[in-house]
Amino acid sequence: MKALRIHHLIFLLLLIVIVVATGMIESVWTQRNYDALPDMYASVPVDAQTHRWNTAFKNRDENPATGTVSRSDTVAADIAPFLQPYMSDSARQAAVEAALPRGEKIYRVFCEPCHGNAGLGDGVMTQHGYPPPPSLLSDATRARVDSSLYRIVRDGQGNMPSYSAQITPVDSWRCVSYVRSLQNKKPQTGGGTP
Repeated sequence: MKALRIHHLIFLLLLIVIVVATGMIESVWTQRNYDALPDMYASVPVDAQTHRWNTAFKNRDENPATGTVSRSDTVAADIAPFLQPYMSDSARQAAVEAALPRGEKIYRVFCEPCHGNAGLGDGVMTQHGYPPPPSLLSDATRARVDSSLYRIVRDGQGNMPSYSAQITPVDSWRCVSYVRSLQNKKPQTGGGTP
Protein backbone atom coordinates (compact mmCIF):
# COMPACT_ATOMS: atom_id res chain seq x y z
CA MET A 1 0.00 0.00 0.00
CA LYS A 2 3.03 2.17 0.23
CA ALA A 3 3.05 2.69 -3.56
CA LEU A 4 -0.60 3.79 -3.47
CA ARG A 5 -0.47 7.21 -1.89
CA ILE A 6 -3.33 9.45 -0.83
CA HIS A 7 -3.27 11.62 -3.95
CA HIS A 8 -3.48 8.48 -6.09
CA LEU A 9 -6.60 7.46 -4.15
CA ILE A 10 -8.20 10.86 -4.65
CA PHE A 11 -7.46 10.74 -8.38
CA LEU A 12 -8.93 7.22 -8.60
CA LEU A 13 -12.08 8.28 -6.73
CA LEU A 14 -12.56 11.30 -9.02
CA LEU A 15 -12.12 9.11 -12.07
CA ILE A 16 -14.75 6.68 -10.78
CA VAL A 17 -17.18 9.54 -10.06
CA ILE A 18 -16.69 10.94 -13.58
CA VAL A 19 -17.27 7.54 -15.21
CA VAL A 20 -20.42 6.88 -13.14
CA ALA A 21 -21.79 10.39 -13.74
CA THR A 22 -21.17 10.10 -17.48
CA GLY A 23 -23.06 6.81 -17.57
CA MET A 24 -26.01 8.33 -15.73
CA ILE A 25 -26.41 11.28 -18.11
CA GLU A 26 -29.05 10.61 -20.71
CA SER A 27 -27.89 11.52 -24.21
CA VAL A 28 -30.58 12.74 -26.55
CA TRP A 29 -28.79 13.89 -29.66
CA THR A 30 -31.88 15.36 -31.30
CA GLN A 31 -32.72 17.73 -28.45
CA ARG A 32 -30.84 20.54 -26.77
CA ASN A 33 -30.17 20.05 -23.10
CA TYR A 34 -29.59 23.70 -22.14
CA ASP A 35 -30.23 26.93 -23.98
CA ALA A 36 -27.97 29.77 -22.92
CA LEU A 37 -29.67 32.38 -25.14
CA PRO A 38 -33.04 30.99 -26.25
CA ASP A 39 -34.14 34.27 -27.86
CA MET A 40 -31.33 34.02 -30.39
CA TYR A 41 -33.00 31.20 -32.31
CA ALA A 42 -36.61 31.26 -31.10
CA SER A 43 -37.58 34.91 -31.37
CA VAL A 44 -41.17 36.06 -31.34
CA PRO A 45 -42.10 36.97 -34.92
CA VAL A 46 -43.91 40.19 -35.70
CA ASP A 47 -46.79 39.65 -38.10
CA ALA A 48 -46.81 42.13 -40.94
CA GLN A 49 -49.66 44.60 -41.28
CA THR A 50 -50.65 44.29 -37.61
CA HIS A 51 -50.84 47.12 -35.10
CA ARG A 52 -47.62 45.95 -33.44
CA TRP A 53 -45.80 45.82 -36.79
CA ASN A 54 -47.04 49.27 -37.82
CA THR A 55 -46.02 50.76 -34.48
CA ALA A 56 -42.54 49.25 -34.69
CA PHE A 57 -42.15 50.39 -38.31
CA LYS A 58 -43.27 53.93 -37.49
CA ASN A 59 -41.11 54.30 -34.37
CA ARG A 60 -37.85 52.83 -35.60
CA ASP A 61 -36.71 56.11 -37.18
CA GLU A 62 -37.53 58.27 -34.15
CA ASN A 63 -34.39 57.51 -32.13
CA PRO A 64 -31.79 56.11 -34.51
CA ALA A 65 -28.41 55.02 -33.19
CA THR A 66 -25.46 57.34 -33.74
CA GLY A 67 -24.09 56.95 -37.26
CA THR A 68 -27.28 55.46 -38.68
CA VAL A 69 -27.72 56.13 -42.40
CA SER A 70 -31.17 57.33 -43.38
CA ARG A 71 -33.18 54.85 -45.41
CA SER A 72 -34.12 57.62 -47.83
CA ASP A 73 -30.41 58.18 -48.60
CA THR A 74 -29.85 54.51 -49.41
CA VAL A 75 -32.57 54.25 -52.04
CA ALA A 76 -30.95 54.27 -55.46
CA ALA A 77 -31.71 57.44 -57.36
CA ASP A 78 -31.00 58.07 -61.02
CA ILE A 79 -31.53 61.81 -60.69
CA ALA A 80 -29.77 63.88 -58.09
CA PRO A 81 -32.37 65.03 -55.56
CA PHE A 82 -31.07 68.56 -55.92
CA LEU A 83 -31.21 68.44 -59.74
CA GLN A 84 -34.86 67.55 -60.21
CA PRO A 85 -36.28 68.62 -63.58
CA TYR A 86 -39.05 70.71 -62.00
CA MET A 87 -36.60 73.02 -60.20
CA SER A 88 -36.01 76.52 -61.46
CA ASP A 89 -32.47 77.46 -62.48
CA SER A 90 -31.96 79.62 -59.39
CA ALA A 91 -33.27 76.89 -57.07
CA ARG A 92 -31.07 74.32 -58.82
CA GLN A 93 -28.00 76.54 -58.46
CA ALA A 94 -28.73 77.14 -54.77
CA ALA A 95 -29.24 73.41 -54.18
CA VAL A 96 -25.97 72.51 -55.92
CA GLU A 97 -24.08 75.12 -53.89
CA ALA A 98 -25.60 73.72 -50.69
CA ALA A 99 -24.46 70.22 -51.70
CA LEU A 100 -20.84 71.22 -52.39
CA PRO A 101 -19.50 71.13 -48.78
CA ARG A 102 -20.65 67.54 -48.32
CA GLY A 103 -19.45 66.67 -51.83
CA GLU A 104 -16.03 68.04 -50.97
CA LYS A 105 -15.86 65.89 -47.84
CA ILE A 106 -16.75 62.80 -49.85
CA TYR A 107 -14.18 63.71 -52.51
CA ARG A 108 -11.45 64.27 -49.89
CA VAL A 109 -12.04 60.87 -48.30
CA PHE A 110 -12.64 58.62 -51.31
CA CYS A 111 -11.32 60.38 -54.44
CA GLU A 112 -8.38 62.53 -53.39
CA PRO A 113 -6.00 59.65 -52.56
CA CYS A 114 -5.91 58.75 -56.27
CA HIS A 115 -7.18 61.78 -58.19
CA GLY A 116 -5.33 64.36 -56.10
CA ASN A 117 -6.41 67.57 -54.42
CA ALA A 118 -7.19 69.38 -57.67
CA GLY A 119 -8.38 66.32 -59.63
CA LEU A 120 -5.31 66.08 -61.87
CA GLY A 121 -4.70 62.37 -61.18
CA ASP A 122 -1.62 63.01 -59.04
CA GLY A 123 -2.82 61.67 -55.69
CA VAL A 124 -0.75 60.05 -52.96
CA MET A 125 -1.47 56.56 -54.29
CA THR A 126 0.42 57.31 -57.49
CA GLN A 127 3.56 57.89 -55.41
CA HIS A 128 3.29 54.33 -54.13
CA GLY A 129 3.15 52.55 -57.47
CA TYR A 130 -0.56 52.72 -58.17
CA PRO A 131 -1.24 53.58 -61.83
CA PRO A 132 -2.25 57.22 -62.14
CA PRO A 133 -5.96 57.73 -62.81
CA PRO A 134 -7.12 60.08 -65.53
CA SER A 135 -7.42 63.75 -64.79
CA LEU A 136 -10.89 64.85 -63.79
CA LEU A 137 -10.16 68.11 -65.60
CA SER A 138 -9.55 66.49 -68.99
CA ASP A 139 -11.71 67.28 -71.99
CA ALA A 140 -12.99 63.69 -72.03
CA THR A 141 -14.19 63.89 -68.43
CA ARG A 142 -15.74 67.31 -68.99
CA ALA A 143 -17.64 65.89 -71.96
CA ARG A 144 -19.27 63.17 -69.82
CA VAL A 145 -22.77 63.77 -68.53
CA ASP A 146 -23.32 63.82 -64.78
CA SER A 147 -25.10 60.47 -64.78
CA SER A 148 -22.03 58.86 -66.39
CA LEU A 149 -19.78 60.19 -63.61
CA TYR A 150 -22.36 59.05 -61.06
CA ARG A 151 -22.31 55.51 -62.49
CA ILE A 152 -18.50 55.45 -62.38
CA VAL A 153 -18.60 56.40 -58.68
CA ARG A 154 -21.29 53.78 -57.99
CA ASP A 155 -20.01 50.92 -60.19
CA GLY A 156 -16.31 51.64 -60.66
CA GLN A 157 -14.34 51.61 -63.90
CA GLY A 158 -10.91 50.28 -64.84
CA ASN A 159 -8.72 50.30 -61.72
CA MET A 160 -11.27 52.32 -59.77
CA PRO A 161 -13.39 50.14 -57.47
CA SER A 162 -17.10 50.53 -56.88
CA TYR A 163 -17.97 52.82 -53.99
CA SER A 164 -21.64 51.84 -53.80
CA ALA A 165 -21.06 50.17 -50.41
CA GLN A 166 -19.27 53.20 -48.94
CA ILE A 167 -21.07 56.19 -50.47
CA THR A 168 -24.84 56.67 -50.48
CA PRO A 169 -26.48 57.59 -53.80
CA VAL A 170 -27.19 61.13 -52.61
CA ASP A 171 -23.57 61.61 -51.55
CA SER A 172 -22.43 60.22 -54.92
CA TRP A 173 -24.38 63.00 -56.63
CA ARG A 174 -22.86 65.54 -54.25
CA CYS A 175 -19.40 64.24 -55.15
CA VAL A 176 -20.18 64.61 -58.86
CA SER A 177 -21.28 68.20 -58.20
CA TYR A 178 -17.99 68.86 -56.42
CA VAL A 179 -16.03 67.41 -59.36
CA ARG A 180 -17.95 69.75 -61.67
CA SER A 181 -17.02 72.67 -59.41
CA LEU A 182 -13.35 71.64 -59.68
CA GLN A 183 -13.69 71.62 -63.45
CA ASN A 184 -15.19 75.11 -63.41
CA LYS A 185 -12.29 76.46 -61.30
CA LYS A 186 -9.48 75.13 -63.48
CA PRO A 187 -8.80 75.74 -67.17
CA GLN A 188 -9.37 72.90 -69.57
CA THR A 189 -6.58 70.40 -69.91
CA GLY A 190 -6.00 67.68 -72.44
CA GLY A 191 -5.60 64.14 -71.27
CA GLY A 192 -6.78 60.59 -71.43
CA THR A 193 -10.23 59.23 -71.01
CA PRO A 194 -11.63 58.82 -67.50
